[in-house]
Amino acid sequence: MPVITKAQINIQLNTIDSLWNYWGEDYALDYIKSLKKNESLSDYEHTRLDIRAIKINASQKHESRLDSVEQEIEIIASLDHSIADSSLLAEISHIKGMLFLRQEKFELAREQINHSISIYQKIDDEKKIHLTWAMGELGALYQIKGEYENALNILNEVYEMRKIRLGDDHPATLYTVNRLGSIHFYMGNYGTSEKYYRKCLEGRKRAISHSHIDYAISVYNHGMILKELGRYGEAEPLILEGIDLYKVGFGEDHYMYAKSLDNLGDLYRLMGFYEKAEKYFRQSIDVRKISVGDQSLEYAGGLYSLGALMILMEEYDEAKSIYNECAKIVELTLGKEHYYYANTLRNLGNIERQLNNLEGAEDLYARCASIIKNALGEEHSYYAKALKELGKVSFDIGKRQKGIDLLKESEQRYSKIFEKYNLLYAEAHHQLTEALIIDEQYEEAKNYAIENGDIKKTIINRGLDHLSEEERMIFQDRIVGDFDLLKNLGLKTNDENIYSSIFDISLFEKGMLLDASNQTRKYILSSEDETNVQYFDEWLSIKKELGKWYKDAEQYKNEISTAEVRIGEIEKIFARSSSHFRNEQRLKSTDLSDLLNMLQPNEVAIEFINFKIMSSDGENQYAALIADGEKNSISFIPLFESSKLESVINATLRDVDYVNRLYSSSSRGLASKEQKTNLYDLIWAPLSEALEDKEVIYYSACGILNRLNLSAISIDEEMVLADRYTMINMLSTRSIGNEYHAVGEEDIYLLGAVSYENEQDRDKDITAMRSADAVDDWQYLRWTEKEINQIEELATDANINIHKVVGNDATEAQFKHIGIKGNSPKIIHLATHGYFLQKENEDTPRTLANLIDQENPMLRSGLIMAGANEKYNSTVDVEDDGILTAYEISNMNLSHTELVVLSACETGLGDIVGTEGVFGLQRAFKMAGAKNIIMSLWQVPDRATKDFMISFYRNYLEEGLTIRKAFNTTQLEMRDRFYDAYNWAGFVLIE
Repeated sequence: MPVITKAQINIQLNTIDSLWNYWGEDYALDYIKSLKKNESLSDYEHTRLDIRAIKINASQKHESRLDSVEQEIEIIASLDHSIADSSLLAEISHIKGMLFLRQEKFELAREQINHSISIYQKIDDEKKIHLTWAMGELGALYQIKGEYENALNILNEVYEMRKIRLGDDHPATLYTVNRLGSIHFYMGNYGTSEKYYRKCLEGRKRAISHSHIDYAISVYNHGMILKELGRYGEAEPLILEGIDLYKVGFGEDHYMYAKSLDNLGDLYRLMGFYEKAEKYFRQSIDVRKISVGDQSLEYAGGLYSLGALMILMEEYDEAKSIYNECAKIVELTLGKEHYYYANTLRNLGNIERQLNNLEGAEDLYARCASIIKNALGEEHSYYAKALKELGKVSFDIGKRQKGIDLLKESEQRYSKIFEKYNLLYAEAHHQLTEALIIDEQYEEAKNYAIENGDIKKTIINRGLDHLSEEERMIFQDRIVGDFDLLKNLGLKTNDENIYSSIFDISLFEKGMLLDASNQTRKYILSSEDETNVQYFDEWLSIKKELGKWYKDAEQYKNEISTAEVRIGEIEKIFARSSSHFRNEQRLKSTDLSDLLNMLQPNEVAIEFINFKIMSSDGENQYAALIADGEKNSISFIPLFESSKLESVINATLRDVDYVNRLYSSSSRGLASKEQKTNLYDLIWAPLSEALEDKEVIYYSACGILNRLNLSAISIDEEMVLADRYTMINMLSTRSIGNEYHAVGEEDIYLLGAVSYENEQDRDKDITAMRSADAVDDWQYLRWTEKEINQIEELATDANINIHKVVGNDATEAQFKHIGIKGNSPKIIHLATHGYFLQKENEDTPRTLANLIDQENPMLRSGLIMAGANEKYNSTVDVEDDGILTAYEISNMNLSHTELVVLSACETGLGDIVGTEGVFGLQRAFKMAGAKNIIMSLWQVPDRATKDFMISFYRNYLEEGLTIRKAFNTTQLEMRDRFYDAYNWAGFVLIE
């Protein structure tokens, strides 16, 4: 084999560097091994190749190979220097510096790297590429030590040298671009950091393989900065891609893989998904402990993230233990003046504040702020955060003006770092607004409060553009309560600008997630994108399987877990693909000015709201916002505290006398002689002056008001509200301008006279209720047969096509077939048993026993179909077991249905979930696309239900009245016929 000259070895070393840069370490190391097989290599040439291999192994990307590096480099360094030239000695010092840096021996690292640089600077090398590597290592040292200006200065110089000598897309140049992004990130210059990270990612896409570890690092970093900027929808897919790339590139036992898990956990922490965050944080810590040990800064970083989450989850003892351990590690490694140590103090302060040790928290926050100011300067986001925490605790202690001044400074500093729709800025803004309201500085608080509402609306809208349905619920729940600041200010001021902003927020937040879900489904169903269609088919198929599995959750728990993950993945795809469509719909939606213009002089719109009273122990305030188009004005009328109504309204109203007393005029609604308030005085009397000349009331209920029929509230012994006003119940008054026109032929789907077991049950008690009271069997409802037969006659006379299913044909499977191969019917009428299960129910029908413990209220409400009493027979198919849950209904396509009539008991009940309203059958049918729903609030007797329904259809089909007018007319007719509210007021119409 021919002898390799010194010039040739330099060429080979350049080849090694190219393989390292463009294809990765393993390619370069394999090439070195192949070269070393040449038996004619001199000792010098062998040494040069060994040095390059050691340098590659000593790089921060190969933590697992460091064990052998220190021994190898010492062997090389002890060789006869007569065979070593200056570049070899420089490289040895460089590698030793890298090694010390990775071992967190910072002063030794600085000494070796500077020695390397001094040698490289004397070498007559036109490109000086190796000099830039050593300078870059010094920049990394400065960065770790928090000496950011020094790091920035030296790396800017490196960047210019590499750009000129190697070009913009050379991996070495891009490495420097990435490092500059990292420094700006730690300096708090997030906008600049994002530009560098994006430039690096775009360059690496062009220059190197997507399997290269440097590409993985760029993906990770870009995802990380987008997370910090609050752009969660863009961040999540990049962070997930980064995890997959790190897993392949580093392995699951590497600390860099652990960091990628930590990054995902932090994203979920910020978004309020605490259980998911905890999973990734703990996994990250386990990996760090194995890969770098439990005394390293990397390990402390993992602990730090988990500790912050434990505070949010109110696990204060564990959090305190975690941060005490963090403090010890940081103190030994970096000292007490490093900002890492300051951030640990801040979180210890958070714990003390939660434990009500405010003075202790104040001291920790003050120390934190002082250290960060000295270490990072006053322009860093960490300093703004420290001021925010210090300001909040100072205010709470009683140093109110000092606290407000600090909160103002924090808010101003955040505003220079982030856009205002970032969660960190929004939180600082919120804290300042809250303090101003508590301090009764209402005029100054007003503009902050209004702006805070606008910020939170934008943040929520952004969340809708990339989250799954479940994640949307969690994210909205975290943010939506912040609107309470503005509502509390409404209690304290007489300012119509405030009232208008509150009304506008109510239009925004009520049923917001339902609307977003329906808009997404509408987009997907009308999409011509084959990929979307395929995803939708998969999503629907999995949802149908889940509907079956949930009924026996213990048996199918593994299948459920896997399916729920996949459902979430597909829904995120839907969210992103439909975001533009939803944003267009959002721009077209009704706002307050539109609403005021649509209202006629004799009409008003009322948004009922409830919100937590500031400085109270969980008490909620109910209020009414009245929009008057004629006056072009908004009124804000406080009503009552939640305990006053909750004490007299049961979750389910099953006692006949109780319901009659509640709605009667004699005792004005209550059974207790001691209780002097009543529904009219509590809810309506405060509104009467504002409604004096009005005839039509559009209203949207909230909270426990969803369990009441406001139309049936007595004004006096002769009149109820329905006599005085046309009452129109809506999920949100933003729907006032919406009109629905049925497409296609007029048709009606009738289901009733259901056989729950066999024909012999038709002789059961005719007073049966259409509800879930039976502990053993569902009773046949004989009046449902007369009901649907008479409706059939009315529909026939009105020339409406009829599809009727009765007896054993009224199956769950038959009903779920609606809308699959054609448009859903214009009218769907279901006369059967209904159920809503509270989790604390004692008397649960045996057929529903598997559903009582379900967290999802859509599984604890539903309708009973044919064969339900046979559920426990071995021959019964769980997919068609006669138990039609609200969850299963929500997966149907009823987008062409104008009216659903639930002629069953308690079909209007469910869990009340924040501003989304009632989660039960009404939400299920709304999710499926139905426009109007008639449902019941309590157990209306079978015969009375039949009479109500026949009267309604006579008014609707025979008299030709609108749905709304037919329903209101029917209620008054039934009131005159039965008088007792229990028999006529149980049904409500939701538009």
